Amino acid sequence: MPDLDQQMAALREQLNALARQVNAVTEAADSEDAPGLVDTLSDMRLHLNDAAAALDDITNPPPDDVLARIAEVTRRRNELVEAASIAMAEGDDGTAADLLRVAAGHSADLVELHKRRTELGLERP
Repeated sequence: MPDLDQQMAALREQLNALARQVNAVTEAADSEDAPGLVDTLSDMRLHLNDAAAALDDITNPPPDDVLARIAEVTRRRNELVEAASIAMAEGDDGTAADLLRVAAGHSADLVELHKRRTELGLERP
C-alpha cells in the first residue's frame, strides 16, 4: 500500500488533471457561445481550486510553486481580458462577457494564491 505522501501526490495530480479538463471544456464552451455551461464550469473550477488549496495547506508547497502559480494564473487572466477587449471592439458582447466571467474566476484564484504568498512571507512576484 502506498504511503500517505504518495497518495497525496496522486490525489493532487488527479485534481490537476480534472482542472485541466474543466479548463479545456470551458474554453470549448466559450467558443460555442454557451454562457450557462461556462458559468457552471467556472463554479466547478472554483470548487476544484478550493480542494487543491486545502491540499496545499496540508502539504505546504514550496514557495517557488506558489510564485509560479501566481505568474501563470495572472498571465492567463490577462490573456482572457485582452480577448474580451477584442471581442467588445468587434461588437461581440456575449463572448466578451463569457471571457470576463472566466477571467473573474482567475482573479478569485489569485486572491487565494496571494493569501498563501503572504502566509509564506514571500515577496511579490
